Amino acid sequence: MTLSNEGEMLSILRTLTFKKLTYGLVTLASIYILGPSINHVLSTLFGSKRITEDRSNKRLDKYTTGLTNRSTECYINSSLQALSSLQNLSISLNEYIDLTQSFNDDTDSIDTPRALLHESLSELLSDLQELILYPRTLSNKPVVQTLERIFRGRLSRDQNDAHEFVQILLERLYEEYKMLSNSLKEHSSLTFPFKGEMSSHYFCMKCHKRSEIIKQDQLIWELNVPQKYNCTLNEMIEGSESEIIEDYSCLYCQVSSLLVNEASDNFNNTEIEKENIQILKSLLPTLKINSDIPNKLVYFISNYNKNRCVPSRIKTTIAKRTFFSSSPNSLVIHLSRSVYNGMVMTRNSCRVSFPENLEINEQQIDENDSVQTRKVRYVLRSMVKHTGTHYQGHYQCYRHKPDLLVDPKTKETINKTFIIKGRYICKNSKNEQKPLTESKKYKKVKSVKSFPFWHISDETVKEVKSSSLQNENKHVYMLYYERL
Repeated sequence: MTLSNEGEMLSILRTLTFKKLTYGLVTLASIYILGPSINHVLSTLFGSKRITEDRSNKRLDKYTTGLTNRSTECYINSSLQALSSLQNLSISLNEYIDLTQSFNDDTDSIDTPRALLHESLSELLSDLQELILYPRTLSNKPVVQTLERIFRGRLSRDQNDAHEFVQILLERLYEEYKMLSNSLKEHSSLTFPFKGEMSSHYFCMKCHKRSEIIKQDQLIWELNVPQKYNCTLNEMIEGSESEIIEDYSCLYCQVSSLLVNEASDNFNNTEIEKENIQILKSLLPTLKINSDIPNKLVYFISNYNKNRCVPSRIKTTIAKRTFFSSSPNSLVIHLSRSVYNGMVMTRNSCRVSFPENLEINEQQIDENDSVQTRKVRYVLRSMVKHTGTHYQGHYQCYRHKPDLLVDPKTKETINKTFIIKGRYICKNSKNEQKPLTESKKYKKVKSVKSFPFWHISDETVKEVKSSSLQNENKHVYMLYYERL
């Protein structure tokens, strides 16, 4: 969110600075009235930490740290808030921190390669994860400046897309992860939580044979929102897993038809034709609907025309099937709402309902076409919404609170969620840290059960119920799930 009266506030500040002492009472009254606004402007300009006391609050889950928006940075802020809720990302960044520390402590060891984005992201997300008693605002500058340093350019200050920002950030993190793994080899125990593997193949509805399987690394799952009034996320997933294609030239069907025709009659074939037919017979048991075969066989099939059998004219219906062959620990889903109406791009306002607990299929297919399927379960950790048009608007984040317990006697609040720079951290009202002693006496914090999410719009943070997320079905844009 930007301050429309920023210049006005600074002008007032300068005026107040040079007021003569003869206006003492008026000046003091003005400062009393304008002080909070001026402090807000200065915080926005310089990105300093801002802590406002709320002595009535004794809970560590009421507030979380907001991020300043100096211009149009809501797409950055909402994305960073969403990432801060992912425990597997925290574990991965902790692995880098521990690895760096171990190499620095070992003087006989090689230096750890620098992973700049790992470092800056660890620091900022650690601050966003910190349990606080009072409202606080930080700057996104550390991560933004690191990205600008890495890519040797400046992030555009125009309207930008949260999906594109996360795509760039995750791709760079993945590059650093591969660099670290290759450099350290057996010394590295790093994991990358966003990496999944998508597989796709085509299945002929006539011969029931499939194509070769194509595998591709996946960091963000792209799903196209249908152009209708409403739908569910599960319907979109099912639609993306299967696509019908008409008039396909199935190689297996063509070869089968040719061989059946040859077996039905004693044609006076040339030696070259006999050789080609024998080769096709040997290939048929393992032939896919799109197998690569020698050019001479392609020519033979495309020109074959005997006894009204013309294989090149055989067309079938196939289904494209896409599935996870390796599902990620942290699943990021982008709901693509862009629609081209023939003249301009518009925003699809379909209402998409999504579950807090998601189940997807992970499949493995062997050479004998045997399919092994298992269910993978995920829980929703954060959601990014977008309001406005295709070309401009505002991004906000719904972020799940950490798993907090409380000791009825000492009133200590315990964060059982994996966080950066520490695990199972206990914080009391003095904001001290000490190891958690497991005990059955701890109880879940009631306010976390009643209001499990924070709704974060740049600097503004408020607690909300789970139902508030479903009310955003028209605006949901990105979903962040964590594997159970």
